[in-house]
Amino acid sequence: MRDPRAPPDPRNGNICRAHSHGRLGRLVAIKVIRPEFAEESDYRRRFAREVAIAQRVSGAFSADVIQAAPGAVQPWLVTSYVPGPTLRQAVAKSGPLDEGALRVLALGMAEALRAIHAAGLVHRDLKPGNILLVDEGPRVIDFGIARSAEASVVTQEGGILGTPGFMSPEQAYGHELTGASDVFSLGSVLCYAATGREPFGTGTVAHRLSRIATEEPDTEGIPEWLRAPVLACMAKDPERRPTPERLLHGIGGAAAAPGGSWLPPAVREMIAAQDGGDGVIRYWESRTGDPDGTLDFPGSGTGARAVDWSPKGDRLATVVGGKALVYDPDDPQDDAVEIEHGQRTVEEVVFNHDGSVIATGGTDATVQLWDTATGANAGELTGPKGSVMALEFSPDGSVLVSSHLEMGESSTAVWNLAKGTELTRLEHNGDAFYANDVAFNKDGTLFTAGAGNGRIILWELPG
Repeated sequence: MRDPRAPPDPRNGNICRAHSHGRLGRLVAIKVIRPEFAEESDYRRRFAREVAIAQRVSGAFSADVIQAAPGAVQPWLVTSYVPGPTLRQAVAKSGPLDEGALRVLALGMAEALRAIHAAGLVHRDLKPGNILLVDEGPRVIDFGIARSAEASVVTQEGGILGTPGFMSPEQAYGHELTGASDVFSLGSVLCYAATGREPFGTGTVAHRLSRIATEEPDTEGIPEWLRAPVLACMAKDPERRPTPERLLHGIGGAAAAPGGSWLPPAVREMIAAQDGGDGVIRYWESRTGDPDGTLDFPGSGTGARAVDWSPKGDRLATVVGGKALVYDPDDPQDDAVEIEHGQRTVEEVVFNHDGSVIATGGTDATVQLWDTATGANAGELTGPKGSVMALEFSPDGSVLVSSHLEMGESSTAVWNLAKGTELTRLEHNGDAFYANDVAFNKDGTLFTAGAGNGRIILWELPG
C-alpha cells in the first residue's frame, strides 16, 4: 500500500507501507528507487555509500534502516514505519505549534542531527515533509539517502541540492556542504513550525534562493525564547552556527517541558487514524493458528492500538481513537464501557487477574486504574516521565509493571497496588533500551521485558 504521507516526487520513486515477514509483522516503509536513477553507476555507488552510513545512525529521533539492496536491479530501502503525520501536514491541519511543542520539536530535531552527524552523514534535505510527529517526539527521516536520489538532478538542474525555502546559503551557491548546512535548515524548519510560513517567503526558486543567500529570515511571530537560537542557526557564515550539541544546551532551559503528549489534539487524531489498521480485530484458534473469526469493534475504522482479553474471556478491552473500550465480544455494540484517559491519548490497556479492573497507560505518563463494570476511576499511579509503552499485572493482581519512554529516556516502574506506591524503578538511559512489552512468569516472581534494542531482559521481582 502506498504511504499516504508521501507526496508525489519524481526524484524519490515510490514509497510504500508494508508488513515485515515473521510473527510480529511489524509495519515498515519501503522506498523503491526509480529505474532511470538505477541505470547510472555513479548513482549506485553514492546510494550504497549513503545506505551504509545511514545504517549506523542510532537515536530515538530517526527511523531505523532495517534492510536495503542498493545493488538490486531496482534499488530499494526498508525503514521502520513511524505512525505519524509530517510536520507540514500537522501545521496545515492545526496551525503553528504552541511553545511547549516547539521546544520538544527543537530538542528532538537537534538530537537527531547530533546522531546523524556523529555517523559522518549530512542530511542535506531537512524540511517539514521529512519530519514525522509521534507522541514520543519528532522523527527525522530520509537522512542522507535523499542526497543520492537527488545527485542526478544536480547535474541536470545546475547544482541545486535540497529543497528551496529550507536550504542553506551554501546550498544556494552550490558549495560543499557540512553539518552546519543542516543546522541552518533546522532554523528554517523551526520558523515554519512557529509561524506556519517559510522564513524566506514564496515565489520562484531563483527569488527564494537569492533571499536565502542575501536577506535575513522573517522571524515575526516566533517566541522570544526561540528567536535567538533560530537566528544563530541561520547565520550566513556556517562557522558561526551552533553545533547540535550547543543547540541542545541552549534550548534546554528556554521553556518548561510540556506534560504528557506534546502534540495538539488534531495531530493526535491524525496519529490514531494512521496507527491502527483497518478497524477489524481478527482472532485465531490458539492450537492450530487457524483464523476463527473477525470482530468489528465499536468505533471501527479508526484502528485498534492495543487489545486484551479478560481472564474469563467474556470481555475485551481495546484502545480505539485514543480511548479505551471494554465490551462483550459477542455483542460489541451493546453496552460498551468507554474510558477516556484524562485529556491524553490512551496507549495501552490490560486486565487484572480477575477482570474487575483494567489499567490504561497514556501519553501523559500516568497509569490509571478503572472498574470494568462501571468505567469509574479506581486510582492513579504517577512517577516516571514519558508515554506508557507497556503494562502488565502480576498473576495475583498485586503488582503492576509499566514501561515509559520520553525524549529518548526510558524507565520501567514496578508498583505495589495495595499501597499505590513504587516498589522500584529501573532506569535505562544511555542503554539504547526501552521495554516495548512486559510479561510475568507463572508465580509472579520474575518478569521480562522485550527491549527496543533487540534484547529481552529478565528481572526478579523485589521482595
